[in-house]
Amino acid sequence: MSPRRAQPQETEPDISPERARSILSAQLEKLQAFKTQNYQAAEAGEEEFYQLTQKLVMRSFGSESSNYRNFSHARSAGSYQRIPYGGGVNHRLNQSNFLARITAYENALKSSLAELTLDLPEDDIKGVYQPGEEWEFYSDIKDIVGLTHTELFVIDPYLSAEIFDTYAASIPRIVRFRLLSNNVPPNVHTLALKYAAGGNFELALVILYMIA
Repeated sequence: MSPRRAQPQETEPDISPERARSILSAQLEKLQAFKTQNYQAAEAGEEEFYQLTQKLVMRSFGSESSNYRNFSHARSAGSYQRIPYGGGVNHRLNQSNFLARITAYENALKSSLAELTLDLPEDDIKGVYQPGEEWEFYSDIKDIVGLTHTELFVIDPYLSAEIFDTYAASIPRIVRFRLLSNNVPPNVHTLALKYAAGGNFELALVILYMIA
């Protein structure tokens, strides 16, 4: 009689929700660079990203969590088919599968971050930022923007290029992005036209009339 194989021991989370949110947010930001890369050039970087992020998700939620399973399964995203002998390499399919994996990693991380946000104590969800906390403000806004799934509507009377330089990269291209302002400087208008090439952006200008 063969000995019974021991079951793998469950790994419990050992990172606080606050630290896990910061770490996984950083990994989500790093992931964005892969979207413009070729699968062959990104092979080593993707492997390194996956191995590190998988461990971080496990340490954040535990090895038996759905978050860990979802991220691990993201590595199999895409469409795979057997290539006949001598058929060569299907670079188009490999690139498509690479982008499918990047999207799956992104969705798994966003879902994990949304859960972590719910677990944070109310004191850690800031409503008012003190002088000198500009970095904390920008970081929190980028996290919130990155969790958008369908539509983002921003009203900003003091519009500047910062909306694109700082936040636009966090907005998934599948999300409809609407921006409303009563003042659009020329440099912002130029950036808006470039961003609109992605097809998910709408800029509206409100004209204010002063009544004497």
